[in-house]
Amino acid sequence: MDPTETDVTATTVADIERTPQGVVRRWLAELALASREEKDWRDEGKRLWDMYEGGRRKAHAFNVLWANTELLLPAVYNSTPQPDVRRRFRDADPVGKGVAEVLERTLATQVDGYDFDGEAENFVLDMTLVGRGVLRVKYAPSFDPANADKLLAESVECEAVQWDDFRRGPGKRWADVTWIAFRHDFTREMAAQQFGEEIAAALTYSEGKDVDQLDAADMQTREVFRSCEVWEIWDRDRRRVLFIAPTYAEQP
Repeated sequence: MDPTETDVTATTVADIERTPQGVVRRWLAELALASREEKDWRDEGKRLWDMYEGGRRKAHAFNVLWANTELLLPAVYNSTPQPDVRRRFRDADPVGKGVAEVLERTLATQVDGYDFDGEAENFVLDMTLVGRGVLRVKYAPSFDPANADKLLAESVECEAVQWDDFRRGPGKRWADVTWIAFRHDFTREMAAQQFGEEIAAALTYSEGKDVDQLDAADMQTREVFRSCEVWEIWDRDRRRVLFIAPTYAEQP
């Protein structure tokens, strides 16, 4: 059987994932089901965002939603949190006390190393407006360009994920959710850096809505702004991270 064809005899996830093409089909189906489950909420969320940004304003109208939301935001988040690391037991342990102080100062340094407040404020705005804020914690290593195995620095950062760029697997409780996914828009350059030139060349890129502002004759500039939708999937059952592009069916 051609591995690119749908296997109608598949009865389990393992059957579907017997080929790289099957892995892609499985996760595109999972994403479609997750989007369909929350469609009504997403439609309502988009309507609320349009109202908040004044997209549905009438002449001489006052945006009450924007005003109320702006009043709520500082009540939910108004200052950068200060790390507080303590020993569980207050024994006479100078080494343990010293380790706690090192960890506390390390966390404070990490928070100061990037725009933590900006990420937190974006998260709080989504939570306040549409009822879901997503803040992910990312490990960010830095390697020597001349030696990919040499670690130069490492950090941990929080990153707000736009509310409509997040999907999750089924489950009534968070403990029951077996996968989550984050949507990215990769340019050709970003895709090459993340996946390599061969994969980047095989992806299909499209123009965003704002690219119409560019001169139609400037095709080279337009090309730079073309992007490809890619989903970053964290699969808890298989303990793996996959990147799936709807326009690339050959493999993750």
